[in-house]
Amino acid sequence: VSTQSTGSFFSLFLFCFAASPAHTGMANRWNRKPKPAPSRSSGPAPMMSQDDAHAQEEDFIAQRIAEDQGWVRVQTRTFTRWVNENLKTTEHQIENLDSDFGDGLKLVGLLQQLAGKSIGARVTKRPRIRAQKLENVKICFDFMNREGIEMVNIDNQDVADGNMKLILGMVWHLILHYQIATGFEDDGGKGGPKNRIIKWVNSKINPWGKSITNLGPDWNNGQILACLVNALAPGLVPDFNEMKPEESRDNIDRAMEMAKEWMDIPRVMEPEDMMDPQVDELSMMTYLSYFPNAKVKEGAPCVNPGRVIARGPGITGVGLKLGKPAEFEIDASKAGENGRDKIKVEVIGPEGPVKVDLTSNGDLTYSGAYYPEDDGEYTIKVTLLNCSIPKSPFKVGIYGSQKTDPNKVKVSGPGVTGEGILPGDPAPFIIDYKEAGRGQPKVEVFGPDHQLLPT
Repeated sequence: VSTQSTGSFFSLFLFCFAASPAHTGMANRWNRKPKPAPSRSSGPAPMMSQDDAHAQEEDFIAQRIAEDQGWVRVQTRTFTRWVNENLKTTEHQIENLDSDFGDGLKLVGLLQQLAGKSIGARVTKRPRIRAQKLENVKICFDFMNREGIEMVNIDNQDVADGNMKLILGMVWHLILHYQIATGFEDDGGKGGPKNRIIKWVNSKINPWGKSITNLGPDWNNGQILACLVNALAPGLVPDFNEMKPEESRDNIDRAMEMAKEWMDIPRVMEPEDMMDPQVDELSMMTYLSYFPNAKVKEGAPCVNPGRVIARGPGITGVGLKLGKPAEFEIDASKAGENGRDKIKVEVIGPEGPVKVDLTSNGDLTYSGAYYPEDDGEYTIKVTLLNCSIPKSPFKVGIYGSQKTDPNKVKVSGPGVTGEGILPGDPAPFIIDYKEAGRGQPKVEVFGPDHQLLPT
């Protein structure tokens, strides 16, 4: 870059930054500054020649470009795959995002696929001159405007000229409008699409003991992606908690492959891109936007908690006694092979957690028991891969403690005081034994002749 062109160089890239979509890391990349010169207190700074100053400025610009190209490469790869996913039922495919939209024809095909309708204008099907290409692209921009997609600082000439950053911005707006906006619940403008995606992901993975706060480092080791896949299709990646962080590429690759094979979620990202500590958030949002509407294919190696049956006195509460085992059985034989040994039983008694024994019978059925010691209500929670089975949690009441205190029984009323009672009248009384422990009171009343009276 010559001295005379340095100013225009910066103007170009500042324009591109303003025109491109909101990108979390982009501002930081371009706002970084070279190390400041020594302070005046350390003595006068050495004089720098014009050539040295110019060379330092060139080095600074080159460093910014090198850093900037990382996200450009990732976005280009991700967005190209996203475009081709939407064009796979047409005769068009994209190889070079910066040039393949130049004549407008593939952009027309993409828009018609996304909108599900004709672009509503006549395009030149074999554009040979620039004017024809510009007109085709202009028709596309007019259509996007009618669809409510507002493009800022980009026009048909930028697309025809192959301005990569602005084309990426255009594709991002299409992803936002046609995919992200329809897949995640609107939050009323609070936080934008990124926060909506984080909120949705947490709603799926929180029951499995996971949570995220970002679309970057939280995803680097693959556990979160594997958990999300398993949350949507229990059993696809049941061992996500056991994944080793140092095997992050294999973890991500496996989760992506299971999502692609059984939920038709395309691999628009590479595992290496998700492993990057500076992972491109727009690419992450594009990939994750496929998940809300994904359907699990028939025959997927999933488990179905809805087909698990729990039975026995430990579940129904019939005939249970304190100090005796409360036995139960669980039948998961129709829930899927991937659920083998993934049944979990938790019992909470009046005084807290209660010991549970659970034994596999080897045929996807299980025998178990817990040991009640205290009077009160017991809650039995049965889950398969952290998903509750039908009617779980079960609640049973177990009573029969001998810990009673007759001294805490209170008796009151005319029947025991004699006040206002005449011969032949009922003699009512009240027995309050709620603080005396469990048990039923027994009442016997004897008359003047020691005869037993009815009560």
